[in-house]
Amino acid sequence: MRTFLAILLAAAGVLSCSGPGGGPAAPTRVRVEAYLGVDPCLILEAPAARVAAIAMPQEAGRIVHYSVGGESILHQPVDREGGLRKGGGYGLDVGPEPRTVPRPHPAIWNNRHTWGKLGESTIALASEPCPVLGLKVDRQVTIDGRTGSLSIAQRMKNVAGAEQSYCLWDRTLCKAGGFTII
Repeated sequence: MRTFLAILLAAAGVLSCSGPGGGPAAPTRVRVEAYLGVDPCLILEAPAARVAAIAMPQEAGRIVHYSVGGESILHQPVDREGGLRKGGGYGLDVGPEPRTVPRPHPAIWNNRHTWGKLGESTIALASEPCPVLGLKVDRQVTIDGRTGSLSIAQRMKNVAGAEQSYCLWDRTLCKAGGFTII
C-alpha cells in the first residue's frame, strides 16, 4: 500500500507541474482544529483527490501528516502504547550544519510560528526573528484541489545588522519503504 501511495503522490506532483490545461480546478479547504492534542493545527484538504496535509504552528510549522485516503507517507514518532505523537514530518531549517550553523536556534527549529489562512487552499507560517542567527523564515503552503500536490514557497530574511550566508535546509522524515520527490 505504501508503494502505491508513493507512486500516486509522485504522479500527482508530476501532474501538478503540467501547467494550464490539466483540467478544471477542484475545491479545497483549510480547517483549523486540534490534532494529536496540539491546537490549533491547519488541515489542508483536497477532497476530490482524497488528500490531506496537517501543519502544526506550535511545532515550528512542521507538516506532520500528508496522506491519500488517510494513510500518511510522513514519519511520526509513536509513544510506548503505539499512539502517534507530535513531531516528525517536514520541517524547515537553515544549514548546512555544522559548517555554518554554530548554535541551536529554537526560534526557527522548535518554537511556535505565527500562521494565517490565505484563502481556501493556502496557509502561511512564519518564525519570530531568531536572535541567535539573525534570521526569520516563512513559508506558504498551497494544496492543489485536483491532484492533492503541495506547493511550498520558502523564504529567509536576514534581520541581523551584517551580511551573512545561510541556506534553507529541508528536513523531511518519510516512513520506511517509500520515497519522496522534492
